[in-house]
Amino acid sequence: HHIDMIKKYNAKPDGRYEFDLVVMHDKTIPQAALDTIHGLGARTLLLSDTIKRLGCLGYIKFNPDGGLNEERCEMPYDLAHIPNNRLKMLLQQLKLGAATLLEYKNTVQIDIDMLVRDIGLLEVELDYMRENENIDLVGHGQSVPVSASHFAMRPSLTTVDLWLKDLDHGFNPD
Repeated sequence: HHIDMIKKYNAKPDGRYEFDLVVMHDKTIPQAALDTIHGLGARTLLLSDTIKRLGCLGYIKFNPDGGLNEERCEMPYDLAHIPNNRLKMLLQQLKLGAATLLEYKNTVQIDIDMLVRDIGLLEVELDYMRENENIDLVGHGQSVPVSASHFAMRPSLTTVDLWLKDLDHGFNPD
C-alpha cells in the first residue's frame, strides 16, 4: 500500500516532496523477505546488533535492577532471551536509526503496522520542519520518538550523536 501511494505521489507534477520507502530491519529478517521488499521498489537499512547491545548496556548501567544484565545483552534479541517489556523498549530505540539516513534532507519514520491513507499530514510536518530550521524532530505525544507510531526527523550527524548518547546513557521505560 505505502509503496503504491509513494509512487503515485512522486508521479504528480505538483508534489512538494519526493518520497522513498526505506525499511529498517535487523538480521532476523530473512533474505527472501528483503528481496521482496527490494522487488517492490523499497530500500532497506540494516540496524546492527551492536546498536541494540549499546542500548542494552546503557539501560543496565542506569537501571541495574531492571531485569537485564551484561550476559543478556550479548544474547539474541528475541523473546527467548529477553523479557517482552524490555525487548520492546530496546527495539523502540532503534526507530531513531532513521537519523543515520544522511543522504535525505528529512525522513518520516512510520511503524510497519501503521497505515497511511494520505500523505497530506506528512507534507504538513515536513513543511513545518522546512520553515523551522532549528527543529530536528516533529512528532505527536509525550513518548515521541521512543514509542511513537511516526515522527518526522532531520537526519544529521548531531542527531546521530544524540541518539548514540541516549543509548549509551540508558533510559528508563517507566
